[in-house]
Amino acid sequence: MANNGFDIEGFDDLVDFLDDMEISERLERKTLNAMGDVALEGAKNNAPVDTGKLKNSIKKSVRKGENGLIVEVGTNRVSASMTDWGTSKSRKNVGWFERGIDEVEDEILNAALESLEVLFKWVVWDKK
Repeated sequence: MANNGFDIEGFDDLVDFLDDMEISERLERKTLNAMGDVALEGAKNNAPVDTGKLKNSIKKSVRKGENGLIVEVGTNRVSASMTDWGTSKSRKNVGWFERGIDEVEDEILNAALESLEVLFKWVVWDKK
């Protein structure tokens, strides 16, 4: 998948916090899936549509990376890069992918927090 590289404010702090906790891979995968679903929706909602092939090619995956699980949202269509970065002939959709993610940034973090709320309740309940 193409890496369009975007940053979500506060996400690094959340990752650092989670790194310090011992959570199961199952919960981590569930959290990343929830976050990825929101990012996927944001990207698809903002994708330029001509034939619909680009929009339909945007996928989400959760996999093991060098430092643990990661979530990726993207596409392997060459046209995605050309529409997102623009060409010498057309620049009308430049930045569509990043804008789509930016529009749902708060929802992505909320999805993570909602998923982790289960862990926090379990930890608090377990200590009583």
